[in-house]
Amino acid sequence: MRKRGIFFAYPSDVTFLTSIQHRLLLESPAAKGFDVSKLLDPGWLSRMDGSLPSRILPYMYLGNLTHANNPELLRALGITRILSIGEPVSWPPAEIERWGAESLLMIDEVQDNGIDPLTQEFDQCLEFIGKGKSEGAATLVHCRVGVSRSATICIAEVMSCMGLSFPRAYCFVRARRLNVIIQPHLRFVYELLKWDERLQQKRNQALRRDLEWATISREIALMNKPYSRQ
Repeated sequence: MRKRGIFFAYPSDVTFLTSIQHRLLLESPAAKGFDVSKLLDPGWLSRMDGSLPSRILPYMYLGNLTHANNPELLRALGITRILSIGEPVSWPPAEIERWGAESLLMIDEVQDNGIDPLTQEFDQCLEFIGKGKSEGAATLVHCRVGVSRSATICIAEVMSCMGLSFPRAYCFVRARRLNVIIQPHLRFVYELLKWDERLQQKRNQALRRDLEWATISREIALMNKPYSRQ
């Protein structure tokens, strides 16, 4: 975690590593001189689902609702801001007070149903992420699973800050979301294509698309086919 790298472990891996960690510590040269019997597991470990939030950019992580409801884990990762897309965190009032209301943003009434749009929330979400970036803080962007609504916001930020087209930004985010296949709803994909055009206009660039809508839809389906249930 100190290296800020991307990490994933299956629940069975977590169980196995937990069972042998005492022996590993006893045999580790790095633990020489330490009384390993006094070492306690961090409080967040028991609430892990095997994965950590995915570090998309140094100041932006993509995760799920389980990550968001584990504030101790987030603090251990250096995450101090939460952007919730359609799924509120379930924190006690004392925890919310500790983080500060200005560090939490909830985008309400956005379901992954192919009906609710996200475009009108892009500016507010990216402004919130950008404020954290300017303050040297990292933001967790999450929805329920971390594959559609929150992934859409992360893709929009990558497009905005790195000047990438939608297909390139999609691949950039996908490559950093270990063991989870991001799949923005096709409505969100179309909105990201229009966002691409808006960004090009702001940069005074000639409008162009790397790929057309039909091609993007087909390629996403083919990319995900090996992972779909038969």
